[in-house]
Amino acid sequence: MGPAAAQPPQLAAHGLDESGSFRDSGTGVFEDSYTAQGGFAELKAQPLSEASMPRRKHQTERGKLGRVDGLFEEAPPGDSVVIDTVTAENGSSSARRRFEWRLALRKLGPAFLISIGYMDPGNWATDIEGGSRFGYRLLWVLVVSNVMAWLLQTLASRLGIVTGRHLAQLCREAYPRIIAMTLFALAETAIIATDLAEVIGTAVGLNLVLGIPLLLGILVTTLDTLLLLMAQRAGGLRRIEQIVLSLLFVITICFALELVLSKPSFIQMIGGLVPRIDGQSLLVALGMLGATVMPHNFYLHSAIVIRDATVRRPADSCVSTSATRTADGTAHNGHDLAGCTDDSDRGRELECVYSAIDCAVALNAAFFINAAILITAASSFWANHVQVATLQEAHALLERVLPIRLWGRVEVAPLVFGIALIAAGQSSTITGTLAGQYVMEGFLGLSLQMWQQRLLTRLCAVVPSVLVIILLGPESTYRLLILSQVVLSLQLPFAIVPMIRFTGSKALMGERFASGMWTRICAWCAAAFIIVLNLWMAGSMLFDAFRVQSGRTAGAVVGGVLAVPLTIYLLGVLVWLCMYRGFRNE
Repeated sequence: MGPAAAQPPQLAAHGLDESGSFRDSGTGVFEDSYTAQGGFAELKAQPLSEASMPRRKHQTERGKLGRVDGLFEEAPPGDSVVIDTVTAENGSSSARRRFEWRLALRKLGPAFLISIGYMDPGNWATDIEGGSRFGYRLLWVLVVSNVMAWLLQTLASRLGIVTGRHLAQLCREAYPRIIAMTLFALAETAIIATDLAEVIGTAVGLNLVLGIPLLLGILVTTLDTLLLLMAQRAGGLRRIEQIVLSLLFVITICFALELVLSKPSFIQMIGGLVPRIDGQSLLVALGMLGATVMPHNFYLHSAIVIRDATVRRPADSCVSTSATRTADGTAHNGHDLAGCTDDSDRGRELECVYSAIDCAVALNAAFFINAAILITAASSFWANHVQVATLQEAHALLERVLPIRLWGRVEVAPLVFGIALIAAGQSSTITGTLAGQYVMEGFLGLSLQMWQQRLLTRLCAVVPSVLVIILLGPESTYRLLILSQVVLSLQLPFAIVPMIRFTGSKALMGERFASGMWTRICAWCAAAFIIVLNLWMAGSMLFDAFRVQSGRTAGAVVGGVLAVPLTIYLLGVLVWLCMYRGFRNE
């Protein structure tokens, strides 16, 4: 092609100099240049230096230019220009067309950040209660929860990879404001419930290992905000991932050791894989489900995969809500949303495969830890006809039923239990904070610093914990821990249903990436299973609140009365989410 033509003003706005080159040597990205002839321009990519860091630049300019087969040309107003540079690490977008295990291993990470939420102190409480009260009978709940978690987390990651936007953003764009704000309130409630479990778990761990009083331990947990801030400034999200993986390794080693020491019955473990449930075990089973499949993880996972994806989505016009979506997937400007394709389609398919592998590895690690907790409780407590009411009791009983000492004086099982509890609480704190950031940014468009988000959420969790300890005593924190997991379970449908609807939409995902029929069937079956259990439990709790017996307080009855209109409203929202078929234009 001939010499470079005059620089388009749209590209100049993005930092291109007079030669049409991106001068960004500090970031280590490829140098983009364009040449033009006859109104067309094409991208060239040249490495800035050997020391350049792998990074991808994705820029969208609404207005004059549009991409056609790798070239830029005049396009209708409102269309998008996508400038996609190629990283030195991954080569050209057309070169990476095959699945590679080496690359799959390098892609491991985001799902491990998610998996921490599947082994937080709330899981401990429900797993220990389930194992100590019902033995191995609820082991099947963990298996079902893990399969559902893999399916749903895979959908969440696919949503982010394909659309380039996360679940909270899409909810705000697609739904009327009142529905979006309801979903925001429910998501924040779930995050606070998660943080409540982390506060209590960390405080109990500090009490067991260092002897710090429970009330003081809860106040000390607010200091983890400073630790999180230092980690963020030291290395960003990648450094946080490294910290989380280190804590996950500690937890895994601890419970592998606990599992070996408890000597479980293999025959009874196999029997626990047979599904069975009754009224007594329903609440515990639902708590285990809520503790394992956590709603805020869908918001978080759909967001963090956007950062790690090496192949970007097509032009924003393919998924932009600025165009009017019709039933056949066309926009008001005549562009076919459902049929929008890009030469990176194969790359995005591979990204989805790598993410699914990441989910499988990470969630299986989480399943191992949860199963180890339940099996340890069953073999140590249930087998000895002991029911555990608190984490402190579990710690003390481990000392009695597993009397193994190190150097003649250090009790191994209780010490390992306490260390793992602290690690679980702190690692879950990190993921909860990140999820809170994305939820607030997506629904409200607000961007808080991580320490601000951490402090706000932590205060909402510390205040009720302190009040419960002061008014009801330290032993009541365990029941608060169980209740937090039930609250999480009740929030699940309001995150799952929108996600299933979005990933099944050909108008949003495109024909190639929308969920297939069997995937949608499995996802809806998982959602229906969760919703039915939730309705069963909510009905039981409301009925129990209205029962006037000795020991029932007026406050419980008043709470039940107030819960009725809220329950009716939320059921209406859930039905609306299931039936809604349009997209709101903005």
